[in-house]
Amino acid sequence: MDEVETAFDNEFWDHWEDGIYVDAFSGEPLFASQDKYDAGTGWPSFLRTIADAKVEEINERENGLIRIKLRSRTSKRQLGFLLLDGPEPTGLIYCIKSSALRFVPIADLR
Repeated sequence: MDEVETAFDNEFWDHWEDGIYVDAFSGEPLFASQDKYDAGTGWPSFLRTIADAKVEEINERENGLIRIKLRSRTSKRQLGFLLLDGPEPTGLIYCIKSSALRFVPIADLR
């Protein structure tokens, strides 16, 4: 999933309905709407993953900088990046591509 996705012009950056966000390819639950917030990135941003979410962190070095890529353990697709300058209580920003997600409204959860 290395396609380019434009900030502030993607499906879930400004989506605020209650529910969960799952891996678009495997259906694995990843993020809850209660942990979504506007981090100003233009992409869906979350404070944390759903408990036991299958998200792996991959440290990469590029041009002398270290960044943390996020990938689904189940589908092996790139989800986005982990930023370490988020708000309390986690101090994290899970900055995720909309194209990596599918939204499940709370009314559709079993």
